[in-house]
Amino acid sequence: MDLDESTIFSVIVKIWVEEEDTVPKTGRVTWRGQITHVPSNEKRNVKQLADITQFITHFLEELGVEVDE
Repeated sequence: MDLDESTIFSVIVKIWVEEEDTVPKTGRVTWRGQITHVPSNEKRNVKQLADITQFITHFLEELGVEVDE
């Protein structure tokens, strides 16, 4: 399959775990992340999976893709 470079893009998603600094330690953790749109280097911090979807949806819509929500 030949892909037209003008209709594709890459993103980098980084995810890490942060331990809560509460006393006493509860063992609870919080997920954090950052997503980067590679061509523009636009970055956004994420706190939930929906943030990733929202970020990617923006760029898909710019390409003319109709995104079902």
